[in-house]
Amino acid sequence: MDLCFTKLRDGDMDKPPTQRDQFNNDDVKLVDALIREAVQNSLDAKSDNGSKVFIKIKILEFEEKKIPDLHEFLKKDELKKHLEASRLDGDVFNARPVRALLIEDYGTSGLTGSIDLKDENPFSDFWRCIGVSHKGGRNLGRWGLGKLVFSGVSSIRTFFGVTKQEGGHPEPLLMGQAVLLNHSIDGDRYDSHGFYSQKVEENGGLQIPVVDPQEVGRFCDFFGVERAEKNGLSILIPYLIEGVDERKLLDALINNYFFPILFEKLVVEINDKLVDSSSFYKYAKLHGGNNFSEQMISFVKEMKEIQGSSTVGLDLTSRSMREGLGGAVSSEEGDELRNKLSSGALVDLKWPVLLKNKKGEEFFTHFSIYMKKASDGGGGALFVRDAIVLTAEKKHFRGPGVFAAMVADDASISDFLGDAENPAHTTWSGTAEKVSRNWKSVSGKLREVRRAPQELYNFLFGALEHRDDNALLDLFSLEGEEKGKIAEGRGRDKTGKPASIPPPRAKSYRVSRHADGFSISGTGKHSREDGILVLKVRIAYDVLRGSPLSKFSDMDFDLRKGAIKIKPEGATCSVESANSFVIEAGASDFKVVVTGFDTNRDLFVSAMRSS
Repeated sequence: MDLCFTKLRDGDMDKPPTQRDQFNNDDVKLVDALIREAVQNSLDAKSDNGSKVFIKIKILEFEEKKIPDLHEFLKKDELKKHLEASRLDGDVFNARPVRALLIEDYGTSGLTGSIDLKDENPFSDFWRCIGVSHKGGRNLGRWGLGKLVFSGVSSIRTFFGVTKQEGGHPEPLLMGQAVLLNHSIDGDRYDSHGFYSQKVEENGGLQIPVVDPQEVGRFCDFFGVERAEKNGLSILIPYLIEGVDERKLLDALINNYFFPILFEKLVVEINDKLVDSSSFYKYAKLHGGNNFSEQMISFVKEMKEIQGSSTVGLDLTSRSMREGLGGAVSSEEGDELRNKLSSGALVDLKWPVLLKNKKGEEFFTHFSIYMKKASDGGGGALFVRDAIVLTAEKKHFRGPGVFAAMVADDASISDFLGDAENPAHTTWSGTAEKVSRNWKSVSGKLREVRRAPQELYNFLFGALEHRDDNALLDLFSLEGEEKGKIAEGRGRDKTGKPASIPPPRAKSYRVSRHADGFSISGTGKHSREDGILVLKVRIAYDVLRGSPLSKFSDMDFDLRKGAIKIKPEGATCSVESANSFVIEAGASDFKVVVTGFDTNRDLFVSAMRSS
């Protein structure tokens, strides 16, 4: 096996791997990115012949007497020259201890495709492309950048792969990469990527993996790679950086891939710790931080049981969602859902989505929403595409007191959302290159998906007889909250116990989201004897920090100028300012629809009684 860096011609462009920062920043920690990439690749490569994917992860530490043999595999002297020319520390080879990370998957098809031609299959995509991926559909990966994390956790920026292809080359294949910077040695410019492979022609010939069974066998024996007979991929990362340890690997696994583990699609062993559906809660208590409770695990397991059955709680896929849930769900169905939620049962429904691609093709698809009351007053939200949890998306749900999950596992919606994912697979972006290139009305559809759990929460929560009156303070102001949020500590006596609070009146109005606005409608609970119901409504675009209302600008919108349409039925409306108006309703079944807002931004709506 040789190490070869291709010499660049005068006209060749420098292509340094600057995208590494996308996998180690304030939003994405490097160990999380490592686990997400390794598991994602394995789940994407799941064999059609297997029921689940099994991944083994080991941290190796080399005895001093084995380090010379390690350096021989690494071609240390040659690699050191290129490291130092790339302004990296060549003295790293003297550091001790010397550790490596071994990641092996089973029940997968390995890196399939031609080994001596460039094609659009996994072998070429993994070894010969950067920023290019031919994955689509329900595959988790899209960008072709994630593999940078393997070299990123090596202090010598190097990793190796041994793969055995399902239905392809009969013997294991060995290849490696050193991912540095463009650099110069003795007047010659070199590419950023060096390859461990069979000898490569000086003029940039194609890198061919080592296929000799004896040479591959020596490598596997030295590093403890188990790839002789079983299909799959083994990744070996030498000179593992400080900070990657068993605890952090388990933390990252539990927080990022609990969904496929609990759904029995994935089993992972980290050193001697086997994490599967039966042992998960034990490890979640140790490594899940504040994200997991026994109720959360029970919620996900109950979702699994429903997904495995043939029954659906409420199927909306044949209904119009133009007016939101209030228009798509009958009053009887709404009452049934509320009764289920109030009693502690799981609410589940299928939410329809119409997607259009740039070819003009339409796809009638759907995602599922699950919701359950949290008996301890906690809760949490999950946004899931197939088997991957988009951890940063939970900020789009504000629903204290419930567990909620949006699960997109239908092929078309998974394809759309996969194209919208960022390289680290933590959130969706309407400006991502693939989704912008492939789909129409991207921002509106993403907003529809993101807001669906919140819309269900608002629809159900607003009419529950036993409700937490503080639950929607972040999003809506409820009846009896004319004075706004109560400062922490107020309403308590000197012992710290809450003061007695009179029971709330029945909710007489409900706020629902629409595609480009919202509606406020009566619930039938306001009687004529109560007089005219007067509500003051204030609106602003939501912000990440601070109060949306205090940060409102009439450059956002102005209710006085007519672009925003207010359509009342059974009520009268009067505009007071650029972002506020008053509703006076005499009928108990009134409805006010407000439309015309920017569909790319989330709305903050406060509706409070003023008399």
